[in-house]
Amino acid sequence: MVKRILTCVLFAAVFGFVLAGLFFRDSLTNYVSKSIIPKTEAGSFNPDSLFVDSAYNYIKNRMGYQLTWLEFGSTHCRECKLMEVVMKEVKADYPGSVNAIFYNVSLKENKSIVQHYGIVMIQVQVLLDKNGKECFRHTGFLSYEDLTKEFKNYGISKTN
Repeated sequence: MVKRILTCVLFAAVFGFVLAGLFFRDSLTNYVSKSIIPKTEAGSFNPDSLFVDSAYNYIKNRMGYQLTWLEFGSTHCRECKLMEVVMKEVKADYPGSVNAIFYNVSLKENKSIVQHYGIVMIQVQVLLDKNGKECFRHTGFLSYEDLTKEFKNYGISKTN
């Protein structure tokens, strides 16, 4: 009898952990991503930060973009291919205000930027404001409608 009760308790605990993992998956991956983003001490040299600052700080480099949308994925991922459609729509509808960039996490040349943003799983969408600072992060597929809602939160509307 005691063995049966312990088995039921163990089963309930494992089932609870699995449900919690599924329910809090995005929160957990965002927490893990942010916890492994390289921390630099004041005054230390971080080439990735310099790259991000020079490429995506539109106030400093006097470009007209309001947001940068970084899509981290793979060309071998089915859901990532669905995001290609969303990316094409964004590029067509927001040409002067949103800079949409895809980073293939499988390529060696993208390893440092993937590490810089703490990407631990794909697909991840990161929005950067015009100062190059992260202002939104999402893990998994993000529909065009949901993405444009985020754009509207930052005062960006379609140019067409």
